Amino acid sequence: MKNNQKIHFVGVGGVGMGSLAIALAEAGFEVTGSDGKLYDPMKSALSRAKVQLFEGYSAEHVEKIKADWVVIGNVIRKENPEAQAWIQS
Repeated sequence: MKNNQKIHFVGVGGVGMGSLAIALAEAGFEVTGSDGKLYDPMKSALSRAKVQLFEGYSAEHVEKIKADWVVIGNVIRKENPEAQAWIQS
């Protein structure tokens, strides 16, 4: 992966996904993430790492973000509208 690529995390608020998003942002990737609700301390840590956050899931994120890579968390149900939109894109 080239670090000029954009990576989006669906379900970024957990410890595992959030930590990976932060590590990739610190490595120079452009990182975005969405989650149903974001809480501290992870919300603050992601913000400090310049991860662009979206509260809530939306199929509109697919067109808005235009990510090169998408990571869908294991807590995301298959009925999730954003996950479905990414899979179909």
